[in-house]
Amino acid sequence: MSEEKGSKGCLYIGCLSIIVILTIVFLIAGYYVNKVRNLAFDFTRATPIELKQVDYTEDEEDIIQTKFDDFKNAIDKGQDCKIELSEREVNILIVSNSDADFKLDDKVRVIIEDNKLKGEISVPIPDLPGWVPFPNGRYFTGNAGLDIYASDGALSIILTSFKLGEEELPAEVIKELSKKNLADDLYKKPENRKWLSKLEKIEIKDNKLILHIKAE
Repeated sequence: MSEEKGSKGCLYIGCLSIIVILTIVFLIAGYYVNKVRNLAFDFTRATPIELKQVDYTEDEEDIIQTKFDDFKNAIDKGQDCKIELSEREVNILIVSNSDADFKLDDKVRVIIEDNKLKGEISVPIPDLPGWVPFPNGRYFTGNAGLDIYASDGALSIILTSFKLGEEELPAEVIKELSKKNLADDLYKKPENRKWLSKLEKIEIKDNKLILHIKAE
């Protein structure tokens, strides 16, 4: 790959932020389940789950890169713009991104179905803050449901459900988690605040994640 492609991590303004948001969701979920110790073994497992394999060509990755370059350039110029991402495109970005401190390629898959955003996760508990590692290691695994919306630069991500196999995370835990806007931590970084302030809305339509940026 070219040297320019090696810098793609900083260009994925929209999608990488969504990936980070999903990571925050799962980290916080892990933290809260740990607080309810009697649920720890019920909602963890001894082995990871096998996430769906994402195969893609270099040409396919180049097309996504070009889409993001155009999106970024429009943002930098202060223009109205939007980007549409399919489930497959988001997952290609997850598995191809090698710059993140917390690598997601074998930990997270995004699911978009019935115009709803979900995430499948399989994360070793020692990677989750607030956990005391189990002697033989455990994995926090399952499927998360999310509400995501934005208005005039204010992004909100709310965890609405978490399912391990056929078991739903108890309502009292979800109730606590839903009080937290999981996008809040994104605003701590100046580079994120810059583009988030231009975010007009996010929608999921025709099973695509669509980010709308307003002109300055």
